[in-house]
Amino acid sequence: MKVFYLDSFLFLNLAVDYLLLLLTAKLTGVITARISLLFSAILGTVFSTGMFFYTGGIIGMALLNCVAVWIMISLSFSSISVGKRIRLCGVLLIQAFGLSGLLSLLQTLGMGKVTVQNGVPYIQIELWQVLLSAAGAYILFRICFK
Repeated sequence: MKVFYLDSFLFLNLAVDYLLLLLTAKLTGVITARISLLFSAILGTVFSTGMFFYTGGIIGMALLNCVAVWIMISLSFSSISVGKRIRLCGVLLIQAFGLSGLLSLLQTLGMGKVTVQNGVPYIQIELWQVLLSAAGAYILFRICFK
């Protein structure tokens, strides 16, 4: 039987969503209230929890993820135009893919175990490894987008 710690899952998703939204704001130079970023991160965490139990196909999941990213960006950056929101969605997705790549690298180096549930790969690694990867992704994106 697989053990699922909901509190750790929620905290980690909230922290990663908030940091990705904050980095999106910093990289693009868009000024927004941090409370709106937090609210969007909470919404993203709720969405992630729902996706953990999603039983549909991979295409449906990808579409739902795009909708969730659009809603998060729209809530966080409500005062900007639709074109800029699309750009922010792209920046957020690139960051998420970059962080996923770093976590996959850690798994490849033997620091984690991958399991697949409902078509979604989950990397089981320690919290310090996730935080170190997030810090590495933050530094990498700050360097690349300066």
